[in-house]
Amino acid sequence: MLNEMNFTNFADFIDQLNEVSDVTEWVRTNLDNIKLEKLDNNNPFPNFGGDAYGIGITIDDEPTIPLRSTSINTLITRADVSGKGIQRVFDERKDLFCEHLNAYYALKPKKRKDCLALIQDGKLSALHSGSYAIIPLKGIFEAIENYFEDSFSKYTLRSAYWSWGYSEVDYSIQDKYFEDVYNKLSSKYFEGSSKIRLRCISSDVAEAAVRMYPYLIVNDDKFIPLAGTTATRHYGEANLSDVINNIKKTFISFEASCRSFAGLKDIKINNAKNCMIKAFTALRIPQKYAIPVTEPYNNTLSNALDIYIAMCDCLEYMKKAEIDKESVMRYEEILSKLVTYNVSKWKDMDIPGNVAWVPWQARNPPRIIPST
Repeated sequence: MLNEMNFTNFADFIDQLNEVSDVTEWVRTNLDNIKLEKLDNNNPFPNFGGDAYGIGITIDDEPTIPLRSTSINTLITRADVSGKGIQRVFDERKDLFCEHLNAYYALKPKKRKDCLALIQDGKLSALHSGSYAIIPLKGIFEAIENYFEDSFSKYTLRSAYWSWGYSEVDYSIQDKYFEDVYNKLSSKYFEGSSKIRLRCISSDVAEAAVRMYPYLIVNDDKFIPLAGTTATRHYGEANLSDVINNIKKTFISFEASCRSFAGLKDIKINNAKNCMIKAFTALRIPQKYAIPVTEPYNNTLSNALDIYIAMCDCLEYMKKAEIDKESVMRYEEILSKLVTYNVSKWKDMDIPGNVAWVPWQARNPPRIIPST
């Protein structure tokens, strides 16, 4: 089965989710029954991807299976370990990596040893905690489609995407209420046109069962994330009803997000470049994507809306750098926090003089995202 696919038709997208469901198995087990091992030179999976990491996993004395890249972070999370050290061990010594994680699993308290293994197409896709709630991907996306059908005068599926890591649908919505709100916003603050879009993202290998990302497309090409992202997480008794309730919350928060967005125009900024640097630093946006945005600017009079729109260009630099899509989405959500900042927070970033970039990477070790 392919690793990712794009769709323009919802029925074809659902067919793909059905195919994935047919090769998906959820196994409830215990960390005492899990064993990681470095594959020797007689790797039994030469054409199956296991040799990409040289690691296999045995669950409940069943035959050893290889790892999918999506499983690495969940394996480390179950061991309660983080930092650059485990990254180096993973990169350089797969045998030690397996030994360390096996030892950590053995030392976990008994009440925290229950886990849920996700096996797809013969590989381990994730190792979740015992409290992980399974919410079927097909059910999630069909519920979203049905909610749109019942709630809006017109909506259009712009695109759909599936991968082992996550699935996504991207909709444009045409509805009198939302058009009125957006048209007022667009005519007042943009010379061109703006359109409402909503991305709905779901995953079987992440903590969030579904995340809703509202955003603007301005002049058909500029992407501007809005605040108001909501998430349903795979915890405890979570189910499809929770997903639908959070979809409703997304649209309830929409108008408030638009008001906050429009209000940025009234926040005067005296030192545009300094304010951008302080904002990027506060949000911990990597400098290599932020600096190209700030360099063309001087410390001139501006407003918070213009600064936020300009800062959104960092997302395009991320996409051109071909970093993984999940990371770009996290930064989209982080950047949208600026929409909710009040006057006081913006003024705290509007300072004169020379402002230096403050390194923060040492305090925030990067996630392990193995290459595929």
